[in-house]
Formats: sequence, structure tokens, C-alpha cells
Amino acid sequence: MTTPPGAEEPGNPYLDKPTVAPGAGDPGYQPYPPTPYGQQPPHGQPAYGQQPYGQPPYGQQPYGQQPYGQPPYGYAQPQGTNGLAIASLVTSLVWVCGLGSIAAVILGHIARGQIKRTGEQGGGMALAGLIIGYLGLAVVLGYIVIVIIVAATDPNAFD
Repeated sequence: MTTPPGAEEPGNPYLDKPTVAPGAGDPGYQPYPPTPYGQQPPHGQPAYGQQPYGQPPYGQQPYGQQPYGQPPYGYAQPQGTNGLAIASLVTSLVWVCGLGSIAAVILGHIARGQIKRTGEQGGGMALAGLIIGYLGLAVVLGYIVIVIIVAATDPNAFD
């Protein structure tokens, strides 16, 4: 291949480089800066007292990262489960002469109001406590109605 007139011919890139580092012939030349106590740091580790590249100082978070346990920017902290919703569900299952059902209905309504205001979890538990509580109240009221009907129709039913 011929080169155009006035252009330099490409040379061998391996032969065109100097074989000796610049300044290597000077007395006192050191290829690396001196380290304290004349020791070289181990490969891949910074010298004592220096932070490694890309790592923030101790106790500081890198830019744009949140500390451990904190949600990132733009995300809300997940809310816990509403305690009254749990109480509503538990008391709806504890049926002591209908008192658990009454407590379940009251706690369920209060819990649903708090959940709407605060955004906590537990809406399903509060609803389940309400449903079971109302069913328990229906059973108690049905039992009372049956007792009243039997007592009214047969005066000797409870002798």
C-alpha cells in the first residue's frame, strides 16, 4: 500500500514507544509517590488513613442513598396493622353471652374510621370483626325472641 505524498508512513506501534520511562535516567526518580514508613500498600487497598475510591467516609451515606431501614424518597413508610381491628376480630370470635359480639361491632366501627384517616392496614380484619359480630348479635337476638315466644305461648314451659 502506498501513502499519499506529504503523509507520514505509519510505523510499528510497539517500536515507536520509548523503552524507558520518562525521567527514569534521572537520579532520585521514583515511579510512585513515597508511602509512609517506606511500605507499599497491599494491592487493591488504599494507604492507611485514606478512603477507598467511591466509598464515603464512615457514618455518611453516599449521595442519593438512604440509611438502612429508611424507605427511599417518594415511598411512604408502610403502616402497621390497626390494633382495634385485631381486637374487633378477636372479640367477635369470643362469644360470652353476646358481649364479645357487642364489643366486636363497636371496635370494628372505630377501627374502620381510624383506618380511613391514618391509612393503616387491617381493614379486612375490622370488616371481618364487624360481620362476625353482627352475626353473633343476630344469634343472641334470635335466641331471646324464641325464649319470649315460648314463654308467651306456654305458661308452664319454664316450670
